[in-house]
Order: sequence, then C-alpha cells, then structure tokens
Amino acid sequence: MRAVCVLPEDFQGEPADFAPEYWDRDLFLDESLALFAAAGGGRVRRGGLLDLLNPRSHFWRVTAAAVKRAAAAGVKGNQKGGLAQKTLKGGLLLLTPTGEVAYRFTEEEFGDRADPQDVLAACQALAAMSGVQGI
Repeated sequence: MRAVCVLPEDFQGEPADFAPEYWDRDLFLDESLALFAAAGGGRVRRGGLLDLLNPRSHFWRVTAAAVKRAAAAGVKGNQKGGLAQKTLKGGLLLLTPTGEVAYRFTEEEFGDRADPQDVLAACQALAAMSGVQGI
C-alpha cells in the first residue's frame, strides 16, 4: 500500500517546509480541490468561522488541546494560508488499484480524524482482496 499526502495549495512554500520534517512520502498539490471533493462525498466541504470561534466546538475541545500538546513537544506549526485553506475540510480516502474508493472518511467538524482501527481494518480487507500479505 502507498500512502500520500495531498495539500490544497502551495502557500509561501508551505509544502517544502512541511515535507521533510513531517511527511517523508509522496506529497501532491491539488489546487483544483478534486480530491477534497472526493473525500467530501462529491463536494468540497468547508467550515465557517463560527465553527472556529465556538468554544464548545470540536476544534476547541479536541484540536486546540492537541495543538498545545504538539507545541509543548516542540512541533512547530504555522498560520500560513488564506482563509480558504483554513476553512477547508479534508478526509481520508483508501483507493483500490483501479481507483475505486474502498474507504472514505469525511471530516465533519474541524479536527475530526478517522478511527485508526477502521482504517486498519479497511486496509486489511483491501489487502486480502488484492492478495497482499503482512498488513
């Protein structure tokens, strides 16, 4: 299986800053947002500023705490990117060798993440269908 990361834009060299330290595999730009639409079930999903400002939102309950932990561990973040990038919601796609979607996770609230056990089970099922051993 091959894992790749897809970013929505190249803002002030951000992919070059991100890749060596945080992602050591293939990194692609999708400025057309086609993959983001696929992850969103056919449409590009965006959140509003109210989602970010609501103190009871998932962002503040979970994501902001994770950002604080990362900063305390020395992980550098940035505030690069325009408003369009900051409100873009993503997800995770697991594709078959023929390009069909075998698993889709769509970010509903900022900071949502796919359950690792669900992703592993989907990878194992896809590997079994493809005859791949050892996942």
